[in-house]
Amino acid sequence: MLKNKRIYFDHNATTPLAPEVKEAMCDTMENIFGNPSSAYMEGMAARQIVDRARASVSNLLNGCADCIIFEGSGSEANNHVLKSIAFANIKDKNHIITSLIEHPSVLDTCRVLEKKGIDVSYLKAGKSGRVNPEDLATVVTKKTSLVSVMTANNETGVIQPIKELAAVAKKNGVLFHTDATQAIGKIPVDVKKLGVDLLSLSAHKFYGPKGAGALYVRKGIVMEPLIHGGGQEHGLRAGTENVIGIAGLGTAAELARKNLPQMKRVKALRDRLEKDMHKLFPKARINGDKRFRLPNTISITLPGINGGAFVAELDKKGISISAGSACHAGSPKPSGILLAMGLTAEEALCTVRISLGIGNSMRDIDSAIKAFREIIPSLSKRGILG
Repeated sequence: MLKNKRIYFDHNATTPLAPEVKEAMCDTMENIFGNPSSAYMEGMAARQIVDRARASVSNLLNGCADCIIFEGSGSEANNHVLKSIAFANIKDKNHIITSLIEHPSVLDTCRVLEKKGIDVSYLKAGKSGRVNPEDLATVVTKKTSLVSVMTANNETGVIQPIKELAAVAKKNGVLFHTDATQAIGKIPVDVKKLGVDLLSLSAHKFYGPKGAGALYVRKGIVMEPLIHGGGQEHGLRAGTENVIGIAGLGTAAELARKNLPQMKRVKALRDRLEKDMHKLFPKARINGDKRFRLPNTISITLPGINGGAFVAELDKKGISISAGSACHAGSPKPSGILLAMGLTAEEALCTVRISLGIGNSMRDIDSAIKAFREIIPSLSKRGILG
């Protein structure tokens, strides 16, 4: 089975490079070597690549080109926002708010900030995996400078009520940031409709290159650079721009807009896979609110089955899924996100994540179900299947 073609079901971890993206990057690599800051032909050619990509990202978000800052990753963009806003307000507004289900680049940064004297409040998500705007309203104070809540969770796919949360922040005169890394390319993300002040994204989550990210900063917001040096990126990120990566990010952003309608087909594949999995594993449970979920994502608890063992057996069959987020791969510890949603440690360790992409087909779904059925006896013999 699957001798020649592997089935990739871990698009929330990373996505394959789109052919158009590869072409744009190779063309830039071969023909555009100038420094974007140089005021002669080679430099201006590089600057055009950067400016074109900036416009593409802004169009994807319905923002403005001058509001886009290129970063090295989504994690860097998250660090930039949290540290810049926190340290700028440390004397009089030293309180920020986030949630317990954020990406490590937010949670770990918040823990560092706490050591520096910043007060951090962590909103709960509960069984649904969604943060309640009413909870935010009770926590925000006159000393709050920033609220940061992700658009969609990387493990469960649960979509947060960002528009409502941002409205609470705005009502209290507080900046609102969202990590939209997992949402871009899967659902519409419009900074104006959502009412967010800052937004982070990463190219490799929507068929772009790794090492290229961006930060949307609404006009009028004063930010400090995370990396000091030259005046690149409106003075907010020093260092010669990664023109090749930015070219790929820009092309990926253009494709994300065009490919968004395909997510309806991906959702149909996801629903079919989920239905068939419930037939194979009657006690299986989907984690998080099913109504507000990315169209490609399944977070499913399989009672009695070790998630890591399940992933390993499928890998032998040529199928790639994960036992959680890529950030926790290889970790024997249960997912902090699932624990925050009320799962026990045992339930969290019996959970796997499946995330589809536009390259998947119904044949992939059928092959996956066949593989699931084939590995059940193996898991049972090893005493893993309850």
